[in-house]
This record gives sequence, C-alpha cells and structure tokens, in this order.
Amino acid sequence: MASAGTTTNASPIESELAGAAVFSIVSSVDIYFAIGPTPDATNGPRRFLQANTPLDIFGKRSGGEYLAWVAA
Repeated sequence: MASAGTTTNASPIESELAGAAVFSIVSSVDIYFAIGPTPDATNGPRRFLQANTPLDIFGKRSGGEYLAWVAA
C-alpha cells in the first residue's frame, strides 16, 4: 500500500491458504502495524516493524483479518 491505511481484502480461511503466510510485509520506513477484524495501528494493539525488514505473518484459521499500518 502506498499510503497508511487498512487493506481492502481480508485474509482467507486456512483451507484456502494451505499453510502459507497471510501477510508479507516490508516497508521503506519504520511503521506500526495491526492485524485483526478491525485493526487500529494508531490506538489499538500494534507491532513495530523496522524499515526494509521483511516479515511474514500467519493469521487466524478462520480468516477475515485485515492489516492496518501507520508511519512510526
């Protein structure tokens, strides 16, 4: 995503995923990100990701999760 916000597509259920990562994240700037049904990377539970550090995230088996991010 070119600017901060939330993904428009939700993660699939596990049977559609076959064990692959749900989200692969890499950013050119330090960011905070959150994953969930209604993620809030500003005020909710969030994680820090350092610039240029690739990270794969595995979601819940039930799917329906989104990713939100903001610059750190």
